[in-house]
Amino acid sequence: MKVCHITTVHRWNDIRIFQKQCVSLAKAGHETHLIAPLAPEGQEQGVHMHGLRASKGRLDRGLRLTREAFELAKALDADLYQIHDPELLPTASNLKKLGKIVIYDAHENVPASIRDKDWIPFAWFRRWVAYFFESYEQKVASRLDGVISVAEPLVERFSHSRRLVLRNLPMLDRFEGNPLPAELTSAESGIVYAGGLSRIRNIHVMIQTMNELDGTELLHLFGPWESEAYREECMALPGWKYCRYWGFLDNEVVYSFMKSKGKLGLILFDPNIENHKIALPNKAFEYMAAGLPIIMSDIPYWRENFVENARFVDPNTPKEVSDAIVSVLNDESLRQTLIGQGKEKVKTLNWNADSQKLLEFYGSLTS
Repeated sequence: MKVCHITTVHRWNDIRIFQKQCVSLAKAGHETHLIAPLAPEGQEQGVHMHGLRASKGRLDRGLRLTREAFELAKALDADLYQIHDPELLPTASNLKKLGKIVIYDAHENVPASIRDKDWIPFAWFRRWVAYFFESYEQKVASRLDGVISVAEPLVERFSHSRRLVLRNLPMLDRFEGNPLPAELTSAESGIVYAGGLSRIRNIHVMIQTMNELDGTELLHLFGPWESEAYREECMALPGWKYCRYWGFLDNEVVYSFMKSKGKLGLILFDPNIENHKIALPNKAFEYMAAGLPIIMSDIPYWRENFVENARFVDPNTPKEVSDAIVSVLNDESLRQTLIGQGKEKVKTLNWNADSQKLLEFYGSLTS
């Protein structure tokens, strides 16, 4: 088949879209194309790349950039298209009108996310927008050929007869332990967090936790900051002197650091955010693949899925988090148990196994 994935929001080398799905499809013999912002022209790992310009903001992305993506997608004349952003639902409808096979990869619960967005004024207005969008999303999705999402509760939002859960699972070959750059090789071992550095992920609480530990442990942070203002706020906290920020690095470098320097992985997402309640964090699987025990937010759906692999805390209480860290790091038997159970879990829950589900799903749609 000739396959085309489209995003106007995510980076071209996004782990879920490019590194997992597109590369797997190309390796399976499909002519695979990716339309994404600032993508390099040519081929990357067998995937044909088509770059969009950078977005000038939400309005530009939702109106003009999506139209440009549609025109490019139409010109490619693929057999099957997969969209990755809610802004692209009109694009999906237009492609469907052209007789194409179209899939919606719903990465998150967008109506719930809208209700959490403080930049939309007034709670009543956010609820109205969320209700309107959910009606529209369900209507468009019902006319498409399939729906994919990252967790059971998310895909079950849709009544579509063709649904697939495609979790954000680790690619085990990325955890083989490549040599680290010199500056990371000389770093002290410590606690690790890798991912978006944002308020709803409680990075400030992690830093406050380091202050509770009074310098007995270091926190290594990897990833992009949500804003310069939040970065400055975090750097002003007393615990920042016990943190090391390494920027946004290639994921294989980060995984190697986890394996060689990590003592424990933190995930302290805000449990009041709707999306956090019904999705599984991919970094939990990454920590397990790297051989790290986990301290994570006490969210019922997370506890249900990771009860044997983590210790659960109130993510808004630095003292409770620091006590959990001490209890895991000071009890080597407990630490090794969590590590061992995590490694067993990812033997079956990994992208190498789940990629076959994607290929079979594509096959069922085309047949």
